[in-house]
Amino acid sequence: MSKFKYPVDTDQFQIIREQGLLYVDKTDLMFDLANRYRYVFLARPRRFGKSLLCNTFKAYFQGQKELFNGLKVMKLEKEWTKFPVLHFDMSELKNCTNIQSMRNILSDMIARYEEQFGAVKMIEEEGARFRRLLEHIYSSMGKQVVVLIDEYDAPMMRYLYDEKMRESVRSLLRGFYQIIKSGAAYLRFVFITGVTKFSQLSIFSELNNLYQISLLDGYSGICGITQNELNTVLRPCVEEFAEALGISTSKAYALLKKNYDGYHFSPKGQDVYAPFSLLRALNDKTTNHYWFESGTSTALLEHLKRYPITRALDYDGVEVCENEFSIPC
Repeated sequence: MSKFKYPVDTDQFQIIREQGLLYVDKTDLMFDLANRYRYVFLARPRRFGKSLLCNTFKAYFQGQKELFNGLKVMKLEKEWTKFPVLHFDMSELKNCTNIQSMRNILSDMIARYEEQFGAVKMIEEEGARFRRLLEHIYSSMGKQVVVLIDEYDAPMMRYLYDEKMRESVRSLLRGFYQIIKSGAAYLRFVFITGVTKFSQLSIFSELNNLYQISLLDGYSGICGITQNELNTVLRPCVEEFAEALGISTSKAYALLKKNYDGYHFSPKGQDVYAPFSLLRALNDKTTNHYWFESGTSTALLEHLKRYPITRALDYDGVEVCENEFSIPC
């Protein structure tokens, strides 16, 4: 049995800290973002720690100081001011088969916060209710609101090739996301995550001050586990992994690198490992295709059906511009 407790089945920061699970400290980067910018967007692959980062922001802005004992942010934050936080996990919408069920779930998300903060529930479209909720919280509490939107693109990814449904989803989300710009006076911080950037969705076309950190060197390691973190913070874990497999530590590093390394998110960025797969491997003391086993990418498989890749080598060394990572949808 491992002497380390790995967070292989939770992305809840509070649970990780309260139960003493392994946590690779990114709170200095979190603090920097929270106190340098107001609108931030981060794109990372599925199962790469985006939800954990959102939950860390949530705990930080709610002033849960006790959860951060021993972490880097404790030397940086002095005030621990509490702010009202609205956290929307848009992956809850991705399995909806029609626009009405999607609208119902989004409505329920808003309703939970209307009840929590004592706002009157109005019979209005979701965007109008979202704005009214922000206004109510600001006027009743005298504090600006923190908005965290995780997996913002999950509903769009499912219907990437269904033109009619895609347009309905886009219209629904546009009405919701555009409030982030028009309600700027009520907002302290906005953090949005996804796996890609839909260039024609209003969140990017209208919110032109959304700071995109996805391809910046300084934040290349904000999600995932860097080579340096694996060499230092997680070295005891790798040594235990090596012992269980009966191999040297150097061979264990090589094995993990072969299976789970290979991510670079900026020109001079760090080597980054897929965290879900790496931590599962260290926990299970074996190597497996954990990322794929955790769920296939429907959008990717559909794309490959339409545009099959006959030879992977045809793409070796191909240069692309940064804007080519955006999906024109």
